[in-house]
Amino acid sequence: MQPHEPHAYAHRAGVGVRVVNARDAIARAEALGVRLRLEADGQVHLAAAAPPPADLLAELRLCRDDVVRLLAERRRPAWADIAPEPPRHVYQPGDPDPLRDGLLASARRHMPPLPSAARGRGLQRADGE
Repeated sequence: MQPHEPHAYAHRAGVGVRVVNARDAIARAEALGVRLRLEADGQVHLAAAAPPPADLLAELRLCRDDVVRLLAERRRPAWADIAPEPPRHVYQPGDPDPLRDGLLASARRHMPPLPSAARGRGLQRADGE
């Protein structure tokens, strides 16, 4: 799959016409300290210490669909299209449990050994009962 090149849009900026694409608009926003975040519902949220310039907002609106697509690609890892999902393993009784086994091994390494009289027979009282 080839990467999709965003469309170029003509934007009238003051006197002349400026060609804008989504990648350049996002880069300009980030250079000005504006953070763009894509929400789950497809909305683009901006966060900045100061209000972004009006012409930047106009550029982002002009190529909104491409901005959304580029932000979605950032969230999705590049290998997601080619890597198969690993099969899920359902644990059955008797299967090794890495958490339990690791905790037991750690406890055995760090706990002092039980006295030989207490091993295997339970603890006995000092008076023999």
